[in-house]
Amino acid sequence: MTSEIESNRASWWSEFGAESVCEHEYELQCFCGAEIVTTEKTVTCASCGETLGIHRVKKQHWKIAPLPRPHRRLQPPDLRKLAIRISLYLLLAYYVYDLLEAFAK
Repeated sequence: MTSEIESNRASWWSEFGAESVCEHEYELQCFCGAEIVTTEKTVTCASCGETLGIHRVKKQHWKIAPLPRPHRRLQPPDLRKLAIRISLYLLLAYYVYDLLEAFAK
């Protein structure tokens, strides 16, 4: 019974032309510069006789990341700003400590 169903399906498919096979057309350029158009996986160049093959490669998804910033050495103006900031933070910490000590008495 299953063979009858399958044969009916096959005849239905062939009746509507669904048996056609999808062929990919490949456009290649040989190493010699000749352009080749083919539907085959391997082809021989008419100009130089080189045999070329087509290999399918899976698509790769790349994540775009920001470029790393180049490291630069500290320059004297940078060191001066850093020293000023550190001294201001130390002075602020001293004043907060002194203020807390005055309230504790």
